[in-house]
Amino acid sequence: LPPAGVYLMAFDRRLNIILSKCLVSIHARMSSLSVVNSMLMSLDLAWKSKLLYASLISDTMFFSLNFRIICPDGFYNGWYLNNTNPEKMQWRTFFWSELFPMMKEKFNLVPERTFITGLSMGGHGAMWLAIRHQDVFGAVGSTSGGLDIRPFPNNWNMKKYLGERDENLEVWNNHTVINQLDRIKNGDLAIIIDCGVDDFFFNVNKAVHERLLTQKVG
Repeated sequence: LPPAGVYLMAFDRRLNIILSKCLVSIHARMSSLSVVNSMLMSLDLAWKSKLLYASLISDTMFFSLNFRIICPDGFYNGWYLNNTNPEKMQWRTFFWSELFPMMKEKFNLVPERTFITGLSMGGHGAMWLAIRHQDVFGAVGSTSGGLDIRPFPNNWNMKKYLGERDENLEVWNNHTVINQLDRIKNGDLAIIIDCGVDDFFFNVNKAVHERLLTQKVG
C-alpha cells in the first residue's frame, strides 16, 4: 500500500454532530498536495483581502455548512489505479480499505452528501470511483478528464501500471472509464463533465457524453 500521503482539508476539527457534506477532490498528473494546498490557501487569502464575494475556505463558512474538502494524494503519476504488480502501489485498495473508512467514520458521511471530482488524471479517477461505487457517492464531476486511456498507450507511463496496451488489451479495457458506463442507469448518479474543445482529451470526453446520451443517462 502507498504511504499515508493524505491531506484532510477539514477546517472544523470538532466532533461532527450532524451529517457532513463532503467533496473528495483528486488532482491531476504532475500535481501534488502542495499544489492543492497552495491553491486553497490563495483562495483563503483572497477572501480575507475582500477579493472574493463568498467565503470558500474560511473556518466560519465551512463550520456553518458542515462541509469538508478531502484531497487524497494520487502521487505524481499514479492514475488512481492498482498496479498490476501486487508488490507495487495499490491505490484503489488503499482508498477503500484504509482512507475511505477513516473518512466515513470521522465525518459521518452518507452517499447523498458525498461527492467526488477531479481534473485530468483526477477526472478519470473520480469517474471510475463514483461509477464503481454508486453506494458511496451521490455525484461526480470531471474536468478535462482522461475518460478513455486506450488512445494514449505511450503517454504518462500508464503502461508502467497496466502493462503494454497491445499485449494487455483486456486489462486496459477493464481500467478505462468509458467501459464502465454500462453500470449507470438514468437517475443513479449525478454527473457533470466539462472539457475544452482544444484539449487533447476532448474527443474521449465527447465519446463519453455521446455514450451516456445513447444510454439515456442525463
